[in-house]
Amino acid sequence: MKKYILAIITLVIGIALGWLFFAGGSTEDNHNHSQESVEYWTCSMHPNVRSQEPGDCPICGMDLIPAKSGGSEVDNSAITLTENQIRIANISTMIVGKGQTSSNTRLNGKIDFDERKVYTQPAHFTGRIEKLYINYTGAKVSAGQKLATIYSPELILMQKELLSAYKMRDKQPELFQSIKSKLMRKKIHQEQIDKIIAKGDVIDNFDVYAHQSGVVTKLFINSGDHVTTGDPIVELANLTQLWTIFEAYEGDLSSIHIGDIIKFTVPSYPGEVFQSTVNFIDPIINNETRTAKIRGSISNGAGKLKPQMLAVGNIDGKSSNQQLLVPASAVLWTGKRSVVYVKQPNTDEHIFEAREIEIGQLSNGQYPIINGLQSGEEIAVNGAFTIDAAAQIAGRPNMMNMDKDDVEPMKGHDHGTGEMSIPKSTPEKINVDFSPLLPMYMNLNESFVQTDIEKVKSDSKVLSNYIKNQILNKDEIKKSSYEKKVASIYKLADQIANESDIEKSRSNYSSVSVLLIDLISSTNSYDKSIYILKCPMATVGDSAVWMSYEKQVQNPYYGDKMLKCGFVLREMKKK
Repeated sequence: MKKYILAIITLVIGIALGWLFFAGGSTEDNHNHSQESVEYWTCSMHPNVRSQEPGDCPICGMDLIPAKSGGSEVDNSAITLTENQIRIANISTMIVGKGQTSSNTRLNGKIDFDERKVYTQPAHFTGRIEKLYINYTGAKVSAGQKLATIYSPELILMQKELLSAYKMRDKQPELFQSIKSKLMRKKIHQEQIDKIIAKGDVIDNFDVYAHQSGVVTKLFINSGDHVTTGDPIVELANLTQLWTIFEAYEGDLSSIHIGDIIKFTVPSYPGEVFQSTVNFIDPIINNETRTAKIRGSISNGAGKLKPQMLAVGNIDGKSSNQQLLVPASAVLWTGKRSVVYVKQPNTDEHIFEAREIEIGQLSNGQYPIINGLQSGEEIAVNGAFTIDAAAQIAGRPNMMNMDKDDVEPMKGHDHGTGEMSIPKSTPEKINVDFSPLLPMYMNLNESFVQTDIEKVKSDSKVLSNYIKNQILNKDEIKKSSYEKKVASIYKLADQIANESDIEKSRSNYSSVSVLLIDLISSTNSYDKSIYILKCPMATVGDSAVWMSYEKQVQNPYYGDKMLKCGFVLREMKKK
């Protein structure tokens, strides 16, 4: 029994010593391994916060968590994000595929006369207007209706010649036929000629009859006026067929084709939708408005539509070719390039690399890809701006600088203050000052903070009008790569100015912010430092970011509901 007890005691002591030896060594090894794999410490709610040491988040006070590199970032070109960063920043991806581009092009225009249905009735002989039967514009006239009575000495003389030639018709039939032809060219009909011959005397006054039906649009004569051959008497327009004349921006022309259906409304019949068919696209662009006229035809048998009525139309178009398509939210624009973030394949980690692409015309929220992407690749479609900010912080290639050898990490560590420098870039030189857009944008931003939809519409109208009248018509813009971006900002601002749903307006405001940040930063069009802020809770638009002159968070996406929600993403310092 003693031997068994001694053996059990020896076994227990051996197990204890083994546990102390091996477990202790394992703990130390695990600790060292964990410490070696931690690249930095960050906040799960504010992933832009980075620290070399554990501690509290300077924004929300939460404990910082370790972010492990995992050895995934290679070639000094890709950026790896943690699972928490992906979740909090609401980053989502999609597989690039082919499809047909569709568009919804909004057009402003009016109803007009069909020029082919407008007829000017001339005088066919010289004389004096004895009586006018149609004496006001707007009068309806039927074909064959009497318009005026004319006393014509010219016709009296020709009638006398006719009667004389009639008496000599057996000897000089050619003369008789010649004079008859002259009268008929004056629109004197055979019945009237027969009447003159039967009477054997001249007719002093001749009636003028309408050749076509229509509405009088112009009256050129009055009773007692003298007219000569060819003088206009009245202009008639047939309103059973009308034209729709719309103005299309040159950037929209590629999606408009002959035969397209234009659905439009007019203020006189709210809620009723009319349709016309595109039959002409003006080959000449108006140099002042940068638009071309789009003409359509519409039947107006009911007479509801009237020339000069204002109309608002839409064309739903679809391309015939299959193209690679990506959402607009995936594309980051600068003055020189368009960039997407491509996710590295064959890995469970979230590794993204900036790639420059060539895109076509924006169509219904999607860009066709001309060059730079292949079908089957995976790209970030939401949160690309956040990935780009992380790439700038880490010194990876980004939308501002795609040169791998020309980027460098920002000095120091960002602890949520946003006090960091922007990597150097080489913006396209352009002799246009975009800085006046900033105070207009800041006013719009404040209106969203106050959740005042009427002020939002008013401030957005100021912004869109300035872009339209002061920027889009400049030759420097038309010749530069900035034209598309400026035109997009204008269209979005114009939509906000005409939108009564503030949440829809906030979605468009998000896109305005992203585009304007690109525009301002790529052209250095700011005279003092600007802070780029982000709301991690908002999911509207491309990215819930905005600009401010102050570090203090005033959230335009939630207003007083979550006024302080957000953080400084980065600072654009004026050099």
